[in-house]
Amino acid sequence: MKVLLVNKFFFIKGGAETVYFQERDHLKAAGVQVMDFSMQHEKNLPSNYAKWFVSNVDYHGNSGIGGKIKTAIDFIHNAEACRKFNDLLLSEKPDIVHFHNIYHQLTPSIIAIAKRFGCKTVLTAHDYKIVCPSYTMLRDGHVCDACLKGSVWNAFRYRCQEGSAGKSLLLSLEATWQDIARNYHKLDAIVSPSAFLREQLIRKITDVPVEVIVNGIDDTKPIGDTRDDGYFLFIGRLSREKGVATLAQAHQQMQHPLPLKIAGDGPLYQDLRTRFPAGRVPRLSAAGRRSQ
Repeated sequence: MKVLLVNKFFFIKGGAETVYFQERDHLKAAGVQVMDFSMQHEKNLPSNYAKWFVSNVDYHGNSGIGGKIKTAIDFIHNAEACRKFNDLLLSEKPDIVHFHNIYHQLTPSIIAIAKRFGCKTVLTAHDYKIVCPSYTMLRDGHVCDACLKGSVWNAFRYRCQEGSAGKSLLLSLEATWQDIARNYHKLDAIVSPSAFLREQLIRKITDVPVEVIVNGIDDTKPIGDTRDDGYFLFIGRLSREKGVATLAQAHQQMQHPLPLKIAGDGPLYQDLRTRFPAGRVPRLSAAGRRSQ
Protein backbone atom coordinates (compact mmCIF):
# COMPACT_ATOMS: atom_id res chain seq x y z
CA MET A 1 0.00 0.00 0.00
CA LYS A 2 1.14 3.52 -0.82
CA VAL A 3 0.09 6.39 1.44
CA LEU A 4 0.81 10.04 0.69
CA LEU A 5 0.92 12.29 3.74
CA VAL A 6 0.35 16.00 3.18
CA ASN A 7 1.14 18.86 5.55
CA LYS A 8 2.27 22.40 4.87
CA PHE A 9 5.18 22.19 7.32
CA PHE A 10 7.74 19.39 7.25
CA PHE A 11 9.33 20.10 10.60
CA ILE A 12 8.00 20.13 14.15
CA LYS A 13 6.21 23.46 14.40
CA GLY A 14 3.27 22.49 16.58
CA GLY A 15 0.87 19.76 17.54
CA ALA A 16 -0.28 19.07 13.97
CA GLU A 17 3.27 18.31 12.88
CA THR A 18 3.84 16.08 15.91
CA VAL A 19 0.79 14.00 14.94
CA TYR A 20 1.88 14.02 11.29
CA PHE A 21 5.34 12.63 11.97
CA GLN A 22 4.01 10.11 14.50
CA GLU A 23 1.66 8.75 11.84
CA ARG A 24 4.52 8.71 9.32
CA ASP A 25 6.73 6.67 11.66
CA HIS A 26 3.95 4.22 12.54
CA LEU A 27 3.02 3.62 8.92
CA LYS A 28 6.64 3.01 7.94
CA ALA A 29 7.07 0.60 10.86
CA ALA A 30 4.02 -1.30 9.57
CA GLY A 31 5.62 -1.73 6.17
CA VAL A 32 3.57 0.91 4.35
CA GLN A 33 5.28 2.91 1.60
CA VAL A 34 4.95 6.50 2.77
CA MET A 35 5.34 9.56 0.56
CA ASP A 36 5.49 13.23 1.54
CA PHE A 37 4.09 16.46 0.12
CA SER A 38 4.84 19.74 1.86
CA MET A 39 6.43 23.17 1.53
CA GLN A 40 10.12 23.97 1.24
CA HIS A 41 11.72 25.39 4.38
CA GLU A 42 15.22 25.58 5.81
CA LYS A 43 14.08 23.63 8.89
CA ASN A 44 12.64 20.73 6.90
CA LEU A 45 13.54 17.17 7.77
CA PRO A 46 14.96 14.97 4.96
CA SER A 47 12.49 13.52 2.45
CA ASN A 48 12.94 11.49 -0.74
CA TYR A 49 10.05 13.50 -2.19
CA ALA A 50 11.39 17.00 -1.52
CA LYS A 51 11.73 17.78 -5.24
CA TRP A 52 7.94 18.01 -5.37
CA PHE A 53 7.67 20.33 -2.36
CA VAL A 54 6.11 23.73 -2.97
CA SER A 55 8.19 26.92 -2.78
CA ASN A 56 8.21 28.48 0.66
CA VAL A 57 5.21 30.76 1.05
CA ASP A 58 5.67 33.88 3.18
CA TYR A 59 2.42 35.82 3.35
CA HIS A 60 4.10 38.60 5.31
CA GLY A 61 6.88 39.26 2.79
CA ASN A 62 5.09 40.45 -0.34
CA SER A 63 4.82 44.19 -0.81
CA GLY A 64 3.31 46.42 -3.46
CA ILE A 65 -0.01 46.00 -5.22
CA GLY A 66 1.21 43.16 -7.47
CA GLY A 67 2.65 41.21 -4.57
CA LYS A 68 -0.49 41.61 -2.49
CA ILE A 69 -2.71 40.45 -5.35
CA LYS A 70 -0.55 37.36 -5.89
CA THR A 71 -0.63 36.69 -2.16
CA ALA A 72 -4.42 36.85 -2.12
CA ILE A 73 -4.73 34.47 -5.07
CA ASP A 74 -2.21 31.95 -3.71
CA PHE A 75 -3.90 32.14 -0.31
CA ILE A 76 -7.11 30.81 -1.88
CA HIS A 77 -5.76 28.63 -4.71
CA ASN A 78 -2.04 27.87 -4.96
CA ALA A 79 -1.42 27.00 -8.62
CA GLU A 80 2.15 25.81 -7.97
CA ALA A 81 0.95 23.44 -5.24
CA CYS A 82 -1.69 22.01 -7.59
CA ARG A 83 0.83 21.52 -10.39
CA LYS A 84 3.47 19.83 -8.23
CA PHE A 85 0.87 17.73 -6.41
CA ASN A 86 -0.46 16.56 -9.77
CA ASP A 87 3.08 15.66 -10.89
CA LEU A 88 3.71 13.71 -7.68
CA LEU A 89 0.51 11.72 -8.09
CA LEU A 90 1.34 10.98 -11.73
CA SER A 91 4.76 9.68 -10.74
CA GLU A 92 4.06 7.79 -7.51
CA LYS A 93 0.37 6.77 -7.76
CA PRO A 94 -0.58 6.57 -4.06
CA ASP A 95 -3.57 4.55 -2.92
CA ILE A 96 -4.51 6.87 -0.05
CA VAL A 97 -3.85 10.58 0.51
CA HIS A 98 -4.02 11.78 4.12
CA PHE A 99 -4.20 15.55 4.40
CA HIS A 100 -3.28 17.36 7.61
CA ASN A 101 -2.81 21.15 7.71
CA ILE A 102 -3.04 22.31 4.10
CA TYR A 103 -4.81 25.67 4.45
CA HIS A 104 -3.37 28.83 2.86
CA GLN A 105 0.09 27.54 1.84
CA LEU A 106 -1.01 24.39 -0.05
CA THR A 107 -4.76 25.13 -0.18
CA PRO A 108 -7.65 22.63 -0.22
CA SER A 109 -7.67 22.77 -4.04
CA ILE A 110 -5.31 19.77 -4.02
CA ILE A 111 -8.09 17.60 -2.54
CA ALA A 112 -9.93 17.67 -5.88
CA ILE A 113 -6.76 16.58 -7.69
CA ALA A 114 -6.41 13.52 -5.46
CA LYS A 115 -10.02 12.58 -6.17
CA ARG A 116 -9.48 12.88 -9.94
CA PHE A 117 -6.69 10.33 -9.61
CA GLY A 118 -9.03 7.95 -7.82
CA CYS A 119 -7.20 8.11 -4.49
CA LYS A 120 -9.00 7.54 -1.23
CA THR A 121 -8.82 10.78 0.73
CA VAL A 122 -8.92 11.63 4.42
CA LEU A 123 -8.22 14.88 6.26
CA THR A 124 -7.38 15.32 9.92
CA ALA A 125 -8.88 18.54 11.28
CA HIS A 126 -6.36 19.88 13.78
CA ASP A 127 -8.37 23.07 14.39
CA TYR A 128 -11.68 24.77 13.54
CA LYS A 129 -10.60 26.17 10.17
CA ILE A 130 -13.23 24.28 8.16
CA VAL A 131 -16.04 25.86 10.19
CA CYS A 132 -14.38 29.15 11.21
CA PRO A 133 -12.41 31.29 8.71
CA SER A 134 -10.14 32.56 11.53
CA TYR A 135 -9.52 29.06 12.97
CA THR A 136 -10.59 29.56 16.60
CA MET A 137 -14.39 29.96 16.95
CA LEU A 138 -13.64 32.78 19.36
CA ARG A 139 -14.65 36.44 19.20
CA ASP A 140 -14.09 39.05 21.90
CA GLY A 141 -13.18 36.33 24.38
CA HIS A 142 -16.34 34.27 23.78
CA VAL A 143 -17.21 31.19 21.73
CA CYS A 144 -18.55 32.28 18.35
CA ASP A 145 -20.35 30.19 15.72
CA ALA A 146 -21.62 33.08 13.62
CA CYS A 147 -20.05 31.69 10.43
CA LEU A 148 -21.64 28.30 11.09
CA LYS A 149 -25.10 29.69 11.74
CA GLY A 150 -24.90 32.36 9.08
CA SER A 151 -22.57 33.76 6.46
CA VAL A 152 -18.78 33.34 6.41
CA TRP A 153 -18.74 37.08 5.78
CA ASN A 154 -19.22 37.48 9.52
CA ALA A 155 -15.44 37.08 9.75
CA PHE A 156 -15.09 40.31 7.77
CA ARG A 157 -18.01 41.97 9.56
CA TYR A 158 -16.44 41.43 12.98
CA ARG A 159 -12.79 41.87 11.85
CA CYS A 160 -11.95 38.44 13.28
CA GLN A 161 -8.36 38.30 12.04
CA GLU A 162 -6.30 40.53 14.33
CA GLY A 163 -8.92 43.29 14.02
CA SER A 164 -7.76 43.87 10.44
CA ALA A 165 -10.33 44.60 7.73
CA GLY A 166 -7.93 43.51 4.98
CA LYS A 167 -6.93 40.19 6.58
CA SER A 168 -10.50 39.42 7.59
CA LEU A 169 -11.72 40.20 4.07
CA LEU A 170 -9.24 37.69 2.66
CA LEU A 171 -10.41 35.01 5.08
CA SER A 172 -14.05 35.58 4.14
CA LEU A 173 -13.15 35.45 0.44
CA GLU A 174 -11.27 32.20 0.98
CA ALA A 175 -14.16 30.65 2.93
CA THR A 176 -16.60 31.73 0.22
CA TRP A 177 -14.45 30.05 -2.44
CA GLN A 178 -14.34 26.84 -0.41
CA ASP A 179 -18.13 26.87 -0.13
CA ILE A 180 -18.34 27.22 -3.93
CA ALA A 181 -15.61 24.70 -4.79
CA ARG A 182 -16.83 22.21 -2.13
CA ASN A 183 -13.34 20.73 -1.78
CA TYR A 184 -13.99 19.38 1.71
CA HIS A 185 -17.06 17.56 0.41
CA LYS A 186 -14.81 15.59 -1.94
CA LEU A 187 -13.12 13.85 1.00
CA ASP A 188 -13.89 10.22 1.83
CA ALA A 189 -13.51 10.84 5.56
CA ILE A 190 -12.52 13.47 8.12
CA VAL A 191 -10.70 12.69 11.36
CA SER A 192 -11.46 14.80 14.43
CA PRO A 193 -9.26 14.62 17.57
CA SER A 194 -12.23 15.46 19.81
CA ALA A 195 -15.96 14.86 20.03
CA PHE A 196 -16.62 18.60 20.36
CA LEU A 197 -14.81 19.41 17.13
CA ARG A 198 -16.68 16.58 15.41
CA GLU A 199 -19.99 18.13 16.47
CA GLN A 200 -19.00 21.42 14.84
CA LEU A 201 -17.75 19.74 11.65
CA ILE A 202 -20.94 17.78 11.04
CA ARG A 203 -22.93 21.00 11.29
CA LYS A 204 -21.20 22.14 8.08
CA ILE A 205 -20.03 18.95 6.34
CA THR A 206 -23.04 16.67 6.32
CA ASP A 207 -22.06 14.35 3.46
CA VAL A 208 -18.64 13.13 4.69
CA PRO A 209 -18.13 10.70 7.60
CA VAL A 210 -16.37 12.36 10.56
CA GLU A 211 -14.68 9.98 12.98
CA VAL A 212 -13.09 10.81 16.34
CA ILE A 213 -9.51 9.59 16.74
CA VAL A 214 -7.79 11.22 19.69
CA ASN A 215 -4.17 12.27 19.46
CA GLY A 216 -1.88 9.56 20.78
CA ILE A 217 1.17 9.55 23.00
CA ASP A 218 4.30 7.43 22.91
CA ASP A 219 3.90 5.10 25.87
CA THR A 220 7.14 3.25 25.11
CA LYS A 221 9.35 5.99 26.52
CA PRO A 222 10.67 5.41 30.04
CA ILE A 223 9.07 7.33 32.89
CA GLY A 224 11.47 8.95 35.32
CA ASP A 225 11.08 9.43 39.04
CA THR A 226 7.70 11.10 39.52
CA ARG A 227 7.99 11.62 43.26
CA ASP A 228 7.67 15.31 44.12
CA ASP A 229 5.46 17.69 46.06
CA GLY A 230 2.98 17.96 43.18
CA TYR A 231 2.19 20.75 40.75
CA PHE A 232 -0.21 21.80 38.02
CA LEU A 233 1.17 21.41 34.49
CA PHE A 234 0.06 23.01 31.22
CA ILE A 235 1.58 21.51 28.06
CA GLY A 236 0.77 22.93 24.65
CA ARG A 237 0.99 25.81 22.22
CA LEU A 238 0.97 29.15 23.99
CA SER A 239 -1.69 30.98 22.01
CA ARG A 240 -4.70 33.04 22.96
CA GLU A 241 -7.33 30.43 22.15
CA LYS A 242 -5.74 27.86 24.48
CA GLY A 243 -6.70 29.90 27.54
CA VAL A 244 -3.26 29.68 29.11
CA ALA A 245 -3.24 33.35 30.16
CA THR A 246 -6.59 32.86 31.90
CA LEU A 247 -5.18 29.77 33.59
CA ALA A 248 -2.17 31.70 34.87
CA GLN A 249 -4.34 34.53 36.18
CA ALA A 250 -6.71 32.10 37.90
CA HIS A 251 -3.79 30.25 39.45
CA GLN A 252 -2.51 33.44 41.05
CA GLN A 253 -5.89 33.99 42.70
CA MET A 254 -6.12 30.52 44.21
CA GLN A 255 -5.16 29.82 47.79
CA HIS A 256 -3.09 26.65 47.55
CA PRO A 257 0.56 25.64 47.82
CA LEU A 258 0.89 23.86 44.47
CA PRO A 259 2.90 25.60 41.74
CA LEU A 260 1.88 25.91 38.09
CA LYS A 261 4.39 24.98 35.38
CA ILE A 262 3.79 26.03 31.78
CA ALA A 263 5.64 24.10 29.08
CA GLY A 264 5.35 25.10 25.44
CA ASP A 265 6.04 27.82 22.93
CA GLY A 266 3.98 30.13 20.78
CA PRO A 267 2.84 33.73 20.29
CA LEU A 268 2.13 34.29 24.00
CA TYR A 269 5.44 32.98 25.33
CA GLN A 270 7.21 36.33 25.70
CA ASP A 271 4.04 37.97 27.02
CA LEU A 272 3.73 35.30 29.71
CA ARG A 273 7.40 35.66 30.63
CA THR A 274 6.88 39.42 30.97
CA ARG A 275 3.64 39.21 32.98
CA PHE A 276 4.81 36.33 35.13
CA PRO A 277 8.62 36.67 35.38
CA ALA A 278 10.53 33.69 36.73
CA GLY A 279 11.31 34.00 40.43
CA ARG A 280 9.04 37.01 40.93
CA VAL A 281 5.60 35.41 40.56
CA PRO A 282 4.74 32.95 43.33
CA ARG A 283 4.44 29.30 42.31
CA LEU A 284 4.40 29.92 38.54
CA SER A 285 7.06 29.27 35.90
CA ALA A 286 7.05 29.29 32.08
CA ALA A 287 9.56 26.69 30.99
CA GLY A 288 9.26 27.14 27.20
CA ARG A 289 9.43 24.29 24.70
CA ARG A 290 10.49 20.91 26.04
CA SER A 291 11.41 17.76 24.14
CA GLN A 292 9.10 14.80 24.28
